[in-house]
Amino acid sequence: MGQGIFSLNAGGDERIYLGGSFTNIGGLARRGIVRLAPSGLIDNTFKMTNGLNGPVSASYCKRMGKVLIGGGFQPYVFDDGTPKLVTRLAC
Repeated sequence: MGQGIFSLNAGGDERIYLGGSFTNIGGLARRGIVRLAPSGLIDNTFKMTNGLNGPVSASYCKRMGKVLIGGGFQPYVFDDGTPKLVTRLAC
């Protein structure tokens, strides 16, 4: 899988969310999504323990610290086995 950033969004708290097809950023293991602090450094308080199993191609910052992401990952599966390609993260 190639390394690339496909989405960039600023949250209301001045943090920046990057989504893409990466497995690490700045030498730190981050798969698909990373949050940057207002300083531009990686925010280590935002870490998905299992990561995503595919790229994040779209993201949208909502109010109250919520981020919607969509892409080629399959973190959740419906009861009928259909993958869910959009999910919401609490940040």
